[in-house]
Amino acid sequence: MKKLTNFILILSIIFIYSACSNVSTIQNAQETKSSFTKDANVTKLLNKTTIQLPSGVTLDDLGMSMDERVYKLTQTKSKKIARNVIPTENAISVDDMEKILQNNIEKLDIPELLEPSEEDFDKIRTLLPDLENEEIVDNIDTIITIYQDIVSAIATEDILNNSNDDYSLPKALYENGKFDIAGGVTWYEIGAMLKHPLSAVTIKKQSEKTLELTNKYRKESTDLNNQKDAFRHAILNIVMAKEGWGKKDKKLEWAKDFTTAHEKGANYVKYDSEMDLHNNEVGREVYNKLTTKKYTKFLWWKIESGVNEPAYETFCNNILAKSNSATFISKGIDFTKFKSEISKENSSTLVFIVR
Repeated sequence: MKKLTNFILILSIIFIYSACSNVSTIQNAQETKSSFTKDANVTKLLNKTTIQLPSGVTLDDLGMSMDERVYKLTQTKSKKIARNVIPTENAISVDDMEKILQNNIEKLDIPELLEPSEEDFDKIRTLLPDLENEEIVDNIDTIITIYQDIVSAIATEDILNNSNDDYSLPKALYENGKFDIAGGVTWYEIGAMLKHPLSAVTIKKQSEKTLELTNKYRKESTDLNNQKDAFRHAILNIVMAKEGWGKKDKKLEWAKDFTTAHEKGANYVKYDSEMDLHNNEVGREVYNKLTTKKYTKFLWWKIESGVNEPAYETFCNNILAKSNSATFISKGIDFTKFKSEISKENSSTLVFIVR
């Protein structure tokens, strides 16, 4: 009888612990969800005008943060396949993701948003009928965000239907130090691509250009955490910005969002990822310094319409010099000290960890 009582007591403890754990998990999930914030400019614009959204798109789809996109995607996919989907899983092939974005962009009659004509202003008013020309000019950055959010919203169902249900895809994009366009992208990376669909639609071209330039300017046979690897990460961010769509700040944001999303979660490998994140930043800083904003005149307004960029040769020679003089930091030191050493290097200096 005493043994039975003890057994019941143990079961009760396990049940209570399990229940508390579940409550904690739910609370954490709710706290994570409640921490998401909408784009303030999108919210502000929508509060002062009506909007005519395409079928299947709601106001909730507009102004979403990257983290909110990832959360909603993984939650919906988890319910769809009855298992817990985590953001670091490889979700879909690069080819399929690119096709889905392209197909859904073509479904929409998107006006020219960088150098709009009178006809484009009229098209914008089919979406936002209350806005006059001057209001469109004043809010063009927010309007661009809304159009990209609409593309992402209508592409989401295709992504969920075509995404992987198991773990069979190869590791996402970077495999053994190479930018592998045949690989899959994680839900984290999809979050970045959905924030910048007009840039993400050419991601294969961006990856191919990165490999071409790296092999042309650095002749090492391997490129794992060495000076060639430092060159590759820096030039990758330049290529993603240069081949991305939009104004200067948004092109840089695309490069930062995607390459940072790659390093999240299971893809984060202490020393290696800290090196990569630093060198990514160096590449973006070089792009920022060597480019200028381009402006176009529309009637009596001056509109930022793109970027004046030098040729790839200029970028590559700059990064080549930086890779030749890159700072070596040993992996043989404590990780906290290693991070401290990395942080000492400014955004103009590349680093590498394998000689």
